[in-house]
Parts: sequence; C-alpha cells; structure tokens
Amino acid sequence: MRNRYLMRALPHVASALSDRYGVQVIVGGEKAFTNGATIHLPALPEKGDADFLCLVRGFLDHEAAHIRYTDFQVLKNVTAQEMPLLNSLEDWRVEKNMAAAFPGCRQNFQRLARIMFGSKDVSSFSARYRMQNWILLKVRSWELSELNVQLETLEQAAPAAWNELRKRVEPVLERFRHDAGSTAKALQYTREILCLLSSQKCVTGSPTGRANSDKKAGKSSTNTGRKGESFGKRVPGASFDEIGEVLSRRIAECDAPELPRFQVATCGSLHCEALPHFLRDEALRCAVPLRARLTGVLQASRLVRNRVGRTGRLAPRLLARSATGSSRLFVREGQRCGLNTAVHILLDCSGSMRNRMHVAGPACYALAKALEQVGVNVGVTAFPARAESEDSECTVFPLVKHGERVHQRFWIKPVGDTPLGETLWWLYPKLQRVKEARKIVLVLTDGRASSEACAKAAIVEGERLGIELMGVSIQSPYLRGIFHERCENIDRLEDLAPALFRMLQGQLLKAQTMSRG
Repeated sequence: MRNRYLMRALPHVASALSDRYGVQVIVGGEKAFTNGATIHLPALPEKGDADFLCLVRGFLDHEAAHIRYTDFQVLKNVTAQEMPLLNSLEDWRVEKNMAAAFPGCRQNFQRLARIMFGSKDVSSFSARYRMQNWILLKVRSWELSELNVQLETLEQAAPAAWNELRKRVEPVLERFRHDAGSTAKALQYTREILCLLSSQKCVTGSPTGRANSDKKAGKSSTNTGRKGESFGKRVPGASFDEIGEVLSRRIAECDAPELPRFQVATCGSLHCEALPHFLRDEALRCAVPLRARLTGVLQASRLVRNRVGRTGRLAPRLLARSATGSSRLFVREGQRCGLNTAVHILLDCSGSMRNRMHVAGPACYALAKALEQVGVNVGVTAFPARAESEDSECTVFPLVKHGERVHQRFWIKPVGDTPLGETLWWLYPKLQRVKEARKIVLVLTDGRASSEACAKAAIVEGERLGIELMGVSIQSPYLRGIFHERCENIDRLEDLAPALFRMLQGQLLKAQTMSRG
C-alpha cells in the first residue's frame, strides 16, 4: 500500500484510537505532545515516508499507553534526578502492557525503537551519561534483541570500574523485568538503582567526571532522591520523550501550501432540552407522509412469495408433478429486500443558526423519528459543541448514537463556528463500524465551513469510502459548491422540513429500486 493512502487513513486511526483506547486524540495544531489526558498530534500532510508514518503511529500508541497505564499521582513525588531513569523503566512497562492488550501495537513499538535507537552511534555517547544510556538500551533490548550489539560496544568501551557498577545494576533490572506491576514499582526500582550509583564514586569512568561526582555527592546526599549528577538532566536522544519533537520537526519539513491538512473533531458537551410540546407535535405530523410512503414500499418488498424451481427445499405439495417428468419440485424463499441503510444527520448549531434553530431542531427530530420507525439505523450529531478543555478547538456532540432510540432533546442553544470538515473526519470511523451496507450523511447548515480545504478533503474521502453525502443549506449557496447536485438550497425556513424529507426519501427509494434490480 502506498504511503499516501496510509497517511490519508491517519485521521481515521486517531479517531479509532480515541474510542478503543479510551483516550482523547486531537489531530491539529503545530506540535506533537500529550498533557496526561489528551494526545495532541499535529495536522498531518497527505504524504509521508515509512519512517514518518512509523513516528506517527508509534507516538499515538506510546502516549496512549502512558495515559492508560501510568499513575500520574505517583509522578508528582518524583525528583528531577529520578525522572530520566524512571522514564526509561516506565516507557518499557507501559508499552509491554499496551502490547499485551492490543497486539498490533507491539510492531509499532519495535519499529519506533529501531528509528529512535537502532541507528545511534554509542561511541558518541557522553561518558557522563554512559550508565543512563546503557540502562535505556538494556530495557529496550528485552523486546528488540538487535540492540544487544550496541550494548556490547558500549560495555567494551567502558572502563573496568564502570563495568563493575554495571554488574551490580543488572540484577536489579532483571528483577524489575519480572516485577513491573505498576508505576510505583518502577519508581521503587529507580530509587534502588540510584542508591547503587550514589554509593559508587566512579560513575563516569573519566578523571574529570570522577572528581565532579565526588564534589556533587556530598550535596546530593542531603536531598531524598537526588542520587547523582549523571541522572540530573535530560539526555538528548536517550528517551522516547523526543518523539513529539522529532515528529513536529518532520512535519515542519514537509510543510507545503498544496498539501491538505486534516483535523479531527472531538466530543464536547452541549446543553439540550426536550422540544416544547407544540413543536414536538408539529414535527411528528410532518413526519407522517415520509413514514407512510417508506412503510408502503418496505411492505411491498418484504412480502415476496416463495419461488418454485429446480433447487431449494423439497415441497411435498409439488411431488405430484414428478409423474409428468417435471423437475420443478422445490421452493426457494423470495429475496427480502430491505433498506439496509444507516443515515446520519449533521445539525449545524453554530452561532449563525440562532434564529433558525427553532425550525431546524424539530425538523431533524421529525426526520430521525420517521427513519427510526421504518427500520433505518439513524444517528444525529450537533456541531459544534462546547469544548471541555482549552485544547479542544473543534468539538461535536452526538445527540443520537446509532442503535439508540430517538429522544426529544433537540432544543439546542447555538454556539461557535462551523467545523464541518473536522466533524466529517470524526464521523467516518463511526460510520464504518455500523453493520448496514449503505451509509448516508445529511448535512444541515446555513453557512461556510470554518476550513473550506478541510471540508473539501473530508468530502472527497467520504466519497472514496462509499459514503453518500448530501446537504441542505439555508439561505446560502455555499454547500452547492462542495456537494454539487446532492445539495438543496432553501430560502424560507418553512421549506426546511419538506426539503429534508424530499432528499432522504429520494435517496432511500433509489436504494430500494437498485436492490430490486
């Protein structure tokens, strides 16, 4: 598979990770990082080589592992001297747990380790941080045996005193390997190793380093957890902490105006109330014609008589025909054609819909109710929603998820802009998981998308996935430019419900005609 297709799939991957791993993934912005609750991935170019793709997947899996398995309360008591070594141990521990829960992650972690550490020239490692680098490579070699070559090179180049210290540290690492049950355990072994290092004056193997460590030892021993200067700073290239920086740098290098950028919306919150009784009753009355029409079509298609033929189930009532030499003694059940369709309605709740929501909300409710009653798997999502954190720029709120019953809470207070493209990227992975073969998305909006490039790219991707996209725009010709003939523009609010019904009815009846043919 070409890399550009893999890169194109990454927004789907990010959204799926958000659902499966239980962590929030935001694709957008300029830097890759995580804040302990949310993974931030920069906006992605459409093209990228294999290493770039590996960085993205590995970054997502690695940070998801930390969010799932790291106890961040324990980290509050970690000193600056303990953190680098703890990172090395905890990275390996959470990745091991993640790979056990999701086996596909193991390959991503191994590829990422090859990129980050496999090409490192150990001879260039500073003697001051030789032990820290050795521990990092040692724990990584448990899953990637090819790193043993670098370990041997590092050990052979080290002085005898350093190797004596290494032999004392190695059994502690082996015990950790079989007893890595929690972040607290990783911290316990971190402190045990640092105690060994602090008791050994010859840490670096160089005269200067030895003198410096002697001078620092007296100062560091008075503070709990401050076990030696060689672990007091972050070592460039010595941790997976640099993945985000490397990834951000690689994305900046391929920053070109012609490359489309993608951002995936995340779930936010939205205050929804039940429709007033008079609006609900009016909406249900509007749904009657569509429901009656579709019900009649479905009944006609499902009441197909059994067919007599030469294959099928033997029919006793036809056995008399055998006397005349007829072989048509079997019956086959007629094909029962149903809609087999999932419909998802995207309702624009941006600020510009403030004076239109009293019509748009009930119209969407009526349409969803009619579709539900004729057996269509229906879902409704409002966009945008209110962000639950400052990091979430584009948010949506699922009013009705696929498989849920349609409720009456369609009375919504509009807010924000129109993240149409970001909402579509969020929706696609969820539509891919519904069992229905045919998938239709109906967008109701009154204005231009916040990012036209993102919206157009999302629509092209939806068509490639076989999703049928349609739009109804209110007093705005914008949607016709991106949906073309699959769009209807209305100038009066009272025309909204008929337009919604007309478009869905046409598409569903078209599907019925195709299934008959």
